[in-house]
Amino acid sequence: MGADPAQGVPPTFAAVYGLFATAPQLFQDAEAAVDVANLLHAEQEFEWTRHPEVGETVVAQGRIVSDQQRRGMRLLGFETFVSSGDEPVCRSKTLFIIREAA
Repeated sequence: MGADPAQGVPPTFAAVYGLFATAPQLFQDAEAAVDVANLLHAEQEFEWTRHPEVGETVVAQGRIVSDQQRRGMRLLGFETFVSSGDEPVCRSKTLFIIREAA
């Protein structure tokens, strides 16, 4: 069983084309220095301009919007912008908490 393509792209699929497309690049970036072994996914939100259509090609671009240290934890804010052509589709905001290695 799965989503019915006739009903369009499910809203929860934004995690796939937004975050799952960009976060691995962040995690592999030596300059970002994300300790994935100690990473917790704290929160996530989405804001849609519109939902994509089944079969539509979208482009996702991510960026770090905040990076703070508090009480032995690194709070990393990550934002993704998804578009189709010149048209915005959605924006996601994610907070990662990275615990200090023991």
